[in-house]
Parts: sequence; structure tokens; C-alpha cells
Amino acid sequence: MEATPQSLASRRSRRSFTEVASDDPIDPKSARRRRHSIALGPVLIARLVREHRALELKEIISPRGLPSYQRRLFVDRKRSSITLKTPRETQRCELSIIRSASVNPTLTDLEHRIQPIISDVLEGFRANVGPIPVDDGTGGVYFLRTKAQRITAVFKPADEEPFAMNNPKHHRANSASVDVEGIRRGIPPGGAAIREVAAYLLDHGHAAGVPPTMLVSASHHVFYRRKGSSTGVETKVGSMQLYVPHDCTADDVSERLLSIEQVHAMAVLDIRLANQDRHGGNVLVVSKSTPADARSYHLIPIDHGACLPLIRAMEETSFLWLEWPQSKTHFSASILERIASLEATKDVQMLAESLPTTHQLAPEALLTLVICTTLLQECALRYEMTAFDIGTLMYRASEGDESVLERLVRETIDPSVMIPSPTSEEWETFIRMVQSRFRDALADHMAFC
Repeated sequence: MEATPQSLASRRSRRSFTEVASDDPIDPKSARRRRHSIALGPVLIARLVREHRALELKEIISPRGLPSYQRRLFVDRKRSSITLKTPRETQRCELSIIRSASVNPTLTDLEHRIQPIISDVLEGFRANVGPIPVDDGTGGVYFLRTKAQRITAVFKPADEEPFAMNNPKHHRANSASVDVEGIRRGIPPGGAAIREVAAYLLDHGHAAGVPPTMLVSASHHVFYRRKGSSTGVETKVGSMQLYVPHDCTADDVSERLLSIEQVHAMAVLDIRLANQDRHGGNVLVVSKSTPADARSYHLIPIDHGACLPLIRAMEETSFLWLEWPQSKTHFSASILERIASLEATKDVQMLAESLPTTHQLAPEALLTLVICTTLLQECALRYEMTAFDIGTLMYRASEGDESVLERLVRETIDPSVMIPSPTSEEWETFIRMVQSRFRDALADHMAFC
């Protein structure tokens, strides 16, 4: 069994091992020197005289990597009554990738990066190292760990997102109505997970530094279950993202220490995704020493569940970097080249192929990607605007007034027209028409500025 004082303190009458677990030597006055044996399954791994301490027992047991329920204590060849039973919950600890029907180089590379993480987490599960619930935020979030208890990934179950029916933090909808909004308007409850994955897939060349993210299914008794729900261990679907060790967040450093190129790379991604929640807390900062004995700061943008809202629901667009001086400098030649290489229609096709068929973005959300990519390219390449200039077109100056982008969308897209599916023959024709109208509306706006 696991040699911890907590697990044995209530068994004071079992003096033979309670004292071992107390981290003090067994009473040396004892005339008999009982031998204690620790057995893991059928294999005897240690024979210990009574003077051994709990820490010494732990050092012998822990390297074996077996969970407590697989450990047995024997005293004088008799099994102790404090042998732990196998808990029902540990019988189903699972974690696996939810794969799409197609295979492409992007997905293959992503799976090669994610699979070792899954193997490490599963090894942790088997060693009784469970997920750690994270208190921050409004949705259910869990740190996943290796057998050595090192955090290696972050799991966000879709059914625990804000206003999803199984949210553990009381941000919960009262019904399963399709009209219920999720983390932001235009993002349904449970819709943030696939947006986390989409953000990574759309970060071409890892320019902005979004950590590898995939859709996975997982089961563990630590995951939240509402009262009255099934008593068994449920399988949850959600996003799993590589955990990046970091020094702080962007809230904790002066923006003047940050690289212009990195700020611009993040801004380009946020504009394309119409990010509804870019704040300092979801930009991790990793500091590194330089040959000149100075410090450099690397940005890691995370938390992209509030991206790609439906095309008519972009009123909460928010960009922290609008307050940073870097956003007011012009894009470099390399950033402009990257912007020019973007092809929104190919990105839509890539997402449709890369996301599992049962977890696809709505056409209205994909149209947001098309429109915002068009806005970025027109403004940066044709009108030579800065990230700040483009961001202000997307940002509401006051709560009651629509942004310039919202107005342009309203003038471009007839709300009575049904947006076709990206897999239909009508999609490309529809997109060309919308892009043409949008460019004309933007040109009219710029003519009067």
C-alpha cells in the first residue's frame, strides 16, 4: 500500500505499521524485530526490518510506478487488513486522440507531437497520478501529469465549458436550448474546444506560437459530474493542449520589453480569428537569457475558445495589443509576405478535413474566418494599415455602437440568405460574391476616412 501517514493514522491499533508510517523509527525497545515485506502484485520487492522509516519505504515503492491500489502490505507473512482495494474509478482511465477521416501533413505532424504526451499522461493515470482541477476561469480545466507528477498538458472538456450543462463553476444553462450562448455570443456551449484546435491549425508555420492542440476523449473519476448524473466514470470530449512552462503572463511585464515581430504575429492571428477575448492573462511569457547577458521575452498565446464567432456576433472583439506601442508600427516585409500568402478558402477546406466529422465549425463561423482574412489582407497590403488601425475597425468604440466591421458585414451579407455548407458546390461561388461585396464596402469606407 502507499506508505503515507494519512492513510494509516486512523489505524493506531495496527502499531506494527502505523509507526513505520509516522516517519519515525519503530520503538527500539521492542524485543522482536519483525520483518515487513512490501509486495507489488505477485512480486516481492523488499524485505524491511522494523527500523525502516516511511520515507525509506516510499523510496523503494515509488520507482516501481505502481498506483497505491496495486500495493500490498504483509506483516509476518500475513496480509494486513489495511490493504487497499481497487477503486472502481481507476478501472477506466482513458485518453485518446479523436481523429478526422482524412490525413494531411499538418495532422500527421500534430499527432506525432501529441501522441508522446498522451502516452506520458496514461502512464501517470496508471500510477495513480490523476488530473488536477484548475480553479481559474469559468469553465472546467484540468492539468494532466506524467508519472513523475510533472504537468504536461491542459485538458478542457467541452461539456464543462461556460454555460454547458455540466459546468462545474455554476456558469450553467438551465436547459439544452439551441439559443443558449456559450463563452461569448456566437459561440455555442461546448463549441470552444474545436476553436482551440482550429487556432493551432490556422497558426501557419507556428508563427504566433500557439501550443500544439488536438481534440481528445478522456475518462477519469476526477472529472466533474453533476449531482444526480451517472455514477460511473464518463468519457469526455475536449481540447488537449501541450502545457508550456512559463515565467509569467503579459500582465506581469512591461509591453515595451516585448518583440515587435511577435506582437505582430499574434495580432495577425487574432484579426483572422476575430478573437473575442485577447487579454494579458492568456498570453504566456517565457524569458530567456541572451549572449549579451540580457533577457528576451517570448510570447505564447493560449485560450482561443472565444475565437471564430458566428459572422453576425462579433460585438465583443477585444485585443489587448491595441494598447501596446508595437501595434502602431508598420508590419515588416516578412509579416506582409505571410499575410499575402493566406488563402481563406483553402483554410476553410483544411479545417473541414482536419477536424473530426462529428466536431465541425458552423458555416457562419467559417465565414467569419473568410471575412476577417479578407479584411486583414486588404487593409495591410492595399491600404498599408497597422495592426492598430485594423483592430480599431473591429473594436466597438462604445458598447451601444456597432464596429466598422460589423457595419460592413451588415451591408455585405443579406441575413435572409442561407449560408451554404463549405462542402457544397455553392460555397465557392457564395464566398467569391461575399468577398467582392465586402471589398467594395471597405473601399467606400476608406474613401470617406
